[in-house]
Amino acid sequence: KIDVELHQLDNRILSLYFGILLLQEQSQQLAGTDSLLRSNLARVQTMYNNHIVLSSDVDALTVEVLELQQKREQLQYSLRAYREMLSMMVGRNLSQTELVLPQAQELSLKETNIRPELQLLTYQSDHIASQRKKILSYSMPQFSAFAQGWYGYPTLNMFEAMQSSRWGLSGIVGVRMQWNIGAYYTQKNTLRQLDLRQEQIQVQEDVFLYNQRIQRMQENAEIVRLKQALQSDEQIAELRSSVRQAAETKYENGTITISELLQTITNEDAAKSARAIHQIELIKATYELQNL
Repeated sequence: KIDVELHQLDNRILSLYFGILLLQEQSQQLAGTDSLLRSNLARVQTMYNNHIVLSSDVDALTVEVLELQQKREQLQYSLRAYREMLSMMVGRNLSQTELVLPQAQELSLKETNIRPELQLLTYQSDHIASQRKKILSYSMPQFSAFAQGWYGYPTLNMFEAMQSSRWGLSGIVGVRMQWNIGAYYTQKNTLRQLDLRQEQIQVQEDVFLYNQRIQRMQENAEIVRLKQALQSDEQIAELRSSVRQAAETKYENGTITISELLQTITNEDAAKSARAIHQIELIKATYELQNL
C-alpha cells in the first residue's frame, strides 16, 4: 500500500517538475518579447521626437511593455509557489536549484516493471487463498498423538501394585481427535464471502488493466500529436520572426500602423512559446508513459 502511495506521489512530482519547466520557459519567452518591445519603443520614441509618428504610438507600445511586465511578475509568483510545493514533496529546498529539461524517456517495458497496484491485488488474492485453507482446516477433524510417562507408585499395573509397594515406570500413549462442529456449519457462508471478495479483486484488476490500456493509448496519441506539431513549429517560428522584421521596416516607412506591428510581435511570441511548450510537453509525455 505504501508503494502505491509513493507511485501516486511520483506522478504528482512529475507534474510539478514539468510545470516548473513550462513556467521557466514562458518566463524566458516573455523576457525575449519584453526586450523586443523595449527596442521598438525606443525606436518609436526617437521617431516621435523627430515628429514622424504620433504620441499615441508611443503610448500603445508603453502599454504593451507595462502589461508584459505584469505578466512576468505574476509568472514569477506562480513559479515560486510551484517550487515551494516541489520542495515540500521531496524534502529539499529547491528555491535556488536549477531544474533542467531532461532527455526524452525511452520506453522500456520489462517483466519486473509491475505496477504496485497489481502487486497489492495479487497479495490480497493470496491472503484470501490462505484464509480459505485455514477455514477448510478448521471444519475438519483434528488428530494428534500424545504420550505421557512417569516413575512412581502406584503404577498402572494395579494388580502388581496391590501385592507390593514397589515404585515403577508407567506410560500412556494414544491418539486424540478434536472436531469443531460449529465451524463446519458456518463454513459455507464464510467461503461464499471469500469467493465474493476474490471476485471483487478480479474485477478491480480487470478495471485497472483496462484503464491502463486506455491511458496508454491516450499517451501514445499525445506523443504522436506533439511530434507532428514540433515538425512545423520551427518553420512557423522562423516565418513569424521574418514577418515581424518586415513589419518593423514597413512601420518605419509609414505603410502599416502601430497596431499591425504589435500584432506581428504577438504572433511571433505565440509561435515561439508554442514551440517551446510542445517540446517540454513531448518529453513530459514520454515520462508519463514510462511511469504508467
